[in-house]
Amino acid sequence: MPDECYVLEHKEISSLIRSLADHNMSERSAESLINMGRQAVQPLIVALKDPNMDVRGNAAWILGSIRDERAIEPLIGMLKDEELEARVVAGVALIKIGMPAVEPLIASLKRCDSKLKRTTANVLMGLCKEDRVDTGSKQKIMNTLRSI
Repeated sequence: MPDECYVLEHKEISSLIRSLADHNMSERSAESLINMGRQAVQPLIVALKDPNMDVRGNAAWILGSIRDERAIEPLIGMLKDEELEARVVAGVALIKIGMPAVEPLIASLKRCDSKLKRTTANVLMGLCKEDRVDTGSKQKIMNTLRSI
């Protein structure tokens, strides 16, 4: 039998994620999910595939705020979203995560199609403007961008 606290916590997280679609509740729900931190990451990763754009976008933004490395690959996957807004929010989230996202983004850039290359390149350029990204990584990003 699952731990009762875990079940309650999981229900609370699920409820908060569902409320990300409600403009009246999304800000408070986002704040609560950010405060939950790591325990909210996996359900938020699942929410990146939600059919509702508001849920996907808010989930991406929250994952960027939590800065958990488990979100990097799913956020890179979201750069392919049909909705421009979703792609932009995923890019901003990756920039917020910072240094840990550099290598996966460079690897993704080398294997993606031309449409995704532009989006990925824009995210990498955004990372170059971040103070949390070291000089060596910035140089690697610039060298990679020059080579494409």
